[in-house]
Amino acid sequence: MKQPLINNTIVWLAWERHRRTIELCRYLGITPIILESSLPRLFKHPYFFARTLGYILIRRPEILIVQNPSIVLTLLGCVLHRLLGFFFVVDAHNGGIIPDSTIGSNYFWIYRLWQKEADLTIVTNRFMAAIVVENGGKTFILPDKLPEYRSNCAEFDVKGRINILCVSTFDIDEPYREVFEAAKELPDDYLIYMTGNYDKIDSNLPGKCPKQIRLTGFLSEKDYWDLLNSVDFVIDLTFRENCLVCGAYEAVSQRKPLILSDTSMLKEYFARGALFTKNESKSISRTILIAANRLEELQLEVKEGGDVLGKEWAKMGEKLVQILRDKA
Repeated sequence: MKQPLINNTIVWLAWERHRRTIELCRYLGITPIILESSLPRLFKHPYFFARTLGYILIRRPEILIVQNPSIVLTLLGCVLHRLLGFFFVVDAHNGGIIPDSTIGSNYFWIYRLWQKEADLTIVTNRFMAAIVVENGGKTFILPDKLPEYRSNCAEFDVKGRINILCVSTFDIDEPYREVFEAAKELPDDYLIYMTGNYDKIDSNLPGKCPKQIRLTGFLSEKDYWDLLNSVDFVIDLTFRENCLVCGAYEAVSQRKPLILSDTSMLKEYFARGALFTKNESKSISRTILIAANRLEELQLEVKEGGDVLGKEWAKMGEKLVQILRDKA
């Protein structure tokens, strides 16, 4: 049985809330310091910078773990690591290894710098690990932890014969336009509930969507899990080749079958209870129809797959605990 790392010498800092950080900290027995603010970025980052600096100087941790993104937080951790000598760990999401934006790509040398400077970089998969190693860093591979099964979810008011949750944030790495086109090819009683703040692309989008799409807007934590628990299966697609999408972990935790992008990383990790599609409308609609016809079979597979993933993750989690315990 794992002994949690309840240790005041370990500090975990993040400049935005993310489920991965929350789940990992719960497992490790660490209370994360998550800084959030509605201030514009011009004011928010200096505010976070000052609070982070003060917190670390007061706490003087033996181990500092930061969530990346933010690259600014990570670079601050690098500087303080040099000055104060703590063991510096970066929990790097894909966007922290490979820049999302053109601006970030122009400054890729900064990413190489922090990867070399950190004592340990935690990554979600072997493709990200290879990049860090190539840049002179040390890595530990740890996918997201499956959230705990939620048995107390309420019924969300879904209206279709087949109800589908499409996890979306309407960002550039998501084929949401292809999902809109795919929906037009589905029967009228197939409804796709698409999450996320659509105002960022078009506030008039609800009126332009096919009738098989229901835009939920941004959902509260409770409403999101109620909806997830009420649908028949989940779609979470990405243009990123080596990304393990968060919605897949959440779906598996609630025993919901999946439709995922046809990438080697997703096919390797979510091998049971999932179907895979090209990020093209015809392929997406065809895969949705197949999933609906194989629903019972996929439901059994995803439960078995979740049990396997949970056991495999526990072994990796124990190794991370031991690494941190040796350094604390």
